[in-house]
Amino acid sequence: MAFAFLASGTVVSAFMDVYAKAGMNLLWLLLPVTLLFMAAVAVDVLIAIPRLLCRQKYLLYCLVILATSYAASITAIFMEYAVRRIMDLPPRVTDIGSPWVYVDAFSDSMLLMLILLGIGARALHVRWAEEAERERVMAGRLTDYINEVRQRLDPAYIVSSLENISDSLQNAPAEVAGRIRKLCDYLRRQLYELPSPSVMPDNVNIGPDYSALTNFIVGRKYRWVRHAIFQVILLIISFGTNFNSPDRPDFANRFGGFVAMYLILDFLTYINVLWLSRRFRRHRSLRKYMIDTGILLAAVIVPLIITEIATYDQNPYDKQLPVVIMVIMTIGTMLTLFFFIGGTAAIMMHQDWIIGKRRMMLLHAETVRQEYSFLRKQINPHFLFNVLNNAGILSVEEPEEAARMLAELRKLVEYQFSETDNSTTTLRREIGFLNSYLALEGTRTEPFGFEISCHSEIDDAKIDIPTLLFIPFVENAVKHGSEVDGRRTVNVTFTQSEGHLEFRCENTFRLRKSGSGRPGGLGVPNTLRRLNLLFGDNYSYSTRTDGNCHIVELKLPMH
Repeated sequence: MAFAFLASGTVVSAFMDVYAKAGMNLLWLLLPVTLLFMAAVAVDVLIAIPRLLCRQKYLLYCLVILATSYAASITAIFMEYAVRRIMDLPPRVTDIGSPWVYVDAFSDSMLLMLILLGIGARALHVRWAEEAERERVMAGRLTDYINEVRQRLDPAYIVSSLENISDSLQNAPAEVAGRIRKLCDYLRRQLYELPSPSVMPDNVNIGPDYSALTNFIVGRKYRWVRHAIFQVILLIISFGTNFNSPDRPDFANRFGGFVAMYLILDFLTYINVLWLSRRFRRHRSLRKYMIDTGILLAAVIVPLIITEIATYDQNPYDKQLPVVIMVIMTIGTMLTLFFFIGGTAAIMMHQDWIIGKRRMMLLHAETVRQEYSFLRKQINPHFLFNVLNNAGILSVEEPEEAARMLAELRKLVEYQFSETDNSTTTLRREIGFLNSYLALEGTRTEPFGFEISCHSEIDDAKIDIPTLLFIPFVENAVKHGSEVDGRRTVNVTFTQSEGHLEFRCENTFRLRKSGSGRPGGLGVPNTLRRLNLLFGDNYSYSTRTDGNCHIVELKLPMH
């Protein structure tokens, strides 16, 4: 019905001059024009959206939609030309091959293109909402699993056992081996009986990464690009008012109508952007928004008709047309404006949803996934038993080194089971956690050395950062580092520059002959997706290899 009313404007304006001869039979022409519009919608829904938009081929999708809209507009002109010849009506287009016909069709196609793009945006919104819901379900299951792990392992018991073992190193060395064996038996019993979560994050298909599109839709640095593109579209739509017929522009007499139409469309757009959409964000009432939109359309329709008569086309309201035709045409005009306003509102609401609910759901899911990933590695029986056995061996000849290992393991456990309850932590605690992790890795890897340095200006600053943000980069440096000249090192540096926190991780690295580049896993890509959700386009990330050194640099805003 909506497209039928839209088609009414096309049909009435195309055949109004011959109404006296054709009469009400002209209304039958609404059917083929409506079917033409619906065919364009079918191309969008059945072909362009699933095969292009949902596969991140954004430019190609826009080109296909533009071509579809343009083909529909050209077809409508040729349909009019054919109908007039069949019904023996005087032609409105005298030169069907005139280039102006195709310019006018291009102008007319813009509104249909906006409608088709709006349908695509709606389909993408539904798809993103489904993916966000799957992420929410996955995050909930992983959270339940993490809580089960914490409850089963009893972190307080592990920490107290580690403290008792450390005390025994000084006071009762003979009891150390027995206490380590007791703790290992406890961990073995708990860890091997631990069920796997019902959803494994590495196997969850969360769909394609839409970060490039979302950054363009909501990114501040693209704001003026978005406005510029929209202004060009408004100019093209308004340009159609310069035509008496598709092959005859009248720039001298209709330029005022072109300017007036452009200003009216701009007025509607920014009233909606700056007022109606903001009211909707405050009240979250779709009913109020629809009422406000209706009031705006009712207020603008009369000035629009007056502007049309005064500046470029008085024919629609100068002929002796039946009231029903004039009502249908007026409703069609209002519906066209409603689609236009609805399109801008959909963009604003889509931005609001991306920034708000979707971002929060995906960010929570990424945080839980990262917490689970690290928890799975650090409660791995092989890792824990290796550290405890090394401590037991060193307890005889190097008790101080054994005590240091146990202290670092205790810090790691405490951080893993308490600090990760919070979405943020201080930089000092995160650095302490990285230090414990690297210290324990040093007991398992030979030769291995590391250094963590922090600029004095930020060492004492209480900077809140996302929990477990840097560990994937450090893990990657340990996992993929190479021994060079008898040494294997990882160096981490934190500095402050112009309101930004700069993280730099370097490791010795030698390119293997069998590989084309540095290998990687899911940890870093997942972290980059988390960074996109946290900071949008307000952070920078880069990697490079300089000789036998691989360098990762990350720059984050401090706020």
